[in-house]
Amino acid sequence: MSQTKLFAKKKTISCSLDYPEAHFLELFLEVAIQHPLNEYDRNVVRHFQSQLNQKLT
Repeated sequence: MSQTKLFAKKKTISCSLDYPEAHFLELFLEVAIQHPLNEYDRNVVRHFQSQLNQKLT
């Protein structure tokens, strides 16, 4: 039985936002992180926050 990688390539997702959209997405993520999340979901939200903050500065 040969083993294959489930995810052979790392997929990249691109998205473009106007400044007001990015600002409100940042506010939404701040609210979302306050709700009970499992560890994976919390890390994903933090990753999005980090990426968004880098783009907004």
